[in-house]
Amino acid sequence: MLSTGSTAFAFENNHLRKEVTALRAENEALKVEALQWKTILECTELKLAKCQKEVEEQARLNGMGSQREAKLLAEIDRLKRERDSLLRGEYICKRCGLRKDSEQSANHDF
Repeated sequence: MLSTGSTAFAFENNHLRKEVTALRAENEALKVEALQWKTILECTELKLAKCQKEVEEQARLNGMGSQREAKLLAEIDRLKRERDSLLRGEYICKRCGLRKDSEQSANHDF
């Protein structure tokens, strides 16, 4: 038969074994949870990188569009000035450089 001291020691030993087993199970659960969070983090980082690339591409395309828009607006301004000068009778021939109303002769039609 076990003495009171041995019984207490056996009880304490059994209790500690249960605690160790519970802590090991908790540790394994935490490892699984950490792995899940790591996977979620990696997926989120991949999505972020993909979104960043898409934003950079959109910015590039918007930049190209704004450059094209500026070029077209400049062309519109140039054509308006040319139209206004034609309406005022200030046509200058691109071939010879003479004004339409110039008194110098040109060997071609305007």
